Amino acid sequence: MANGIDGIDHAVVAVADLAQAKARFERLGFTTTPRRRMVGWGTANYSVMFDDKDFIELLGVVDPTAFLTPGLADFLAEGEGAMAVTLRANDVAAAHDALSRQGADPTPLNEVTINCEAPDGVVPQSFRWLKIGEAATPDMYLMLVQPLTPQNMRRPAWVTHANGARRIRSMTIAVKEPTALRAHYERLFGAAARPIAGGFEIFTGHGDFRFLTAASLAEEYVGYAAAISHPPPAIAILTLETDDLAAAKACLVSAGATHESLNNMIRVAPEDACGVILEFVAG
Repeated sequence: MANGIDGIDHAVVAVADLAQAKARFERLGFTTTPRRRMVGWGTANYSVMFDDKDFIELLGVVDPTAFLTPGLADFLAEGEGAMAVTLRANDVAAAHDALSRQGADPTPLNEVTINCEAPDGVVPQSFRWLKIGEAATPDMYLMLVQPLTPQNMRRPAWVTHANGARRIRSMTIAVKEPTALRAHYERLFGAAARPIAGGFEIFTGHGDFRFLTAASLAEEYVGYAAAISHPPPAIAILTLETDDLAAAKACLVSAGATHESLNNMIRVAPEDACGVILEFVAG
């Protein structure tokens, strides 16, 4: 893909209480990792790992006096929800050079280690990362990451979910004016956008971004869109592939989660999913 970007790595869902978020997602049929604490930072997460190289990160504050993920405190002041997307690079240094040549104003390269607090001992997971400039990614908070210890990221027990979920198919972002964004994302991903009702979608290299007007989102997701805490631009929907829709539905019924079934899709209300609409689709 263009600029060394290899698609969606993970969605960052900001949560007010990590323990409650973990319990909430487990009730929906997800397996969560042990707690993952960022070394030297005041943040930690529980993650929902999929075996197709992506995941959902439930990010929260464990030490408000330490360095926090930029923007996290302000975001949580308005409520929980999907705060950001991290894209993946096989060589983030080369991607930094390419983005710089394009005028995308990436931050300097940074490194962070996350200690996964597994029952059999701490598992260090290290990454090199950057944030892409806001002018090149309007209405989005986009980071780019290269895992330096991929062998420590996943264990078989962490990627098996009772609801059958196995990857992120797409992320839907509610914005004021999708047409103003189209050229920026075509340039970033080196791909042609595809028109959809109310906006456009574009392939990231692994999974799609879908940009919709807030009005289109409200019309299609009656009763659900209104529960999104953050005004546009906002990452409103995570669409997940599952290999067992019936199992997903059974998990939601057991959890007492507000949801609806539509053809080969199940939608979960944001109040049951830490501020984001979840969709399960057959994959």
